[in-house]
Amino acid sequence: MKTDFIECETTDGFDTYIVGHDVETGQQRSSSIHRFMYNKVTHQLIIEFASEGQPCYTYSDVPAEIVAEFADAESFGKFFYRNIRNTYNYIKIGIIE
Repeated sequence: MKTDFIECETTDGFDTYIVGHDVETGQQRSSSIHRFMYNKVTHQLIIEFASEGQPCYTYSDVPAEIVAEFADAESFGKFFYRNIRNTYNYIKIGIIE
């Protein structure tokens, strides 16, 4: 499946991935996750959910391999709930505007 990600420039050590549209179907790739940011040095993963007004969360000690699999997942929501949510420690960081 081809995905149209917009990978923003690295800022303060974070690679930012905005979940885009499927290139072949034009449909939004995720109804649950809007974007995620990953710091390769500190292994922090920040997830911003698609629901307006929902807080973001920072997950600690997430390996780069997991983030790569997350970026390639057919379903971001399913991958998140199965492989990240209850596996890594997290803190709620509020709403990113």
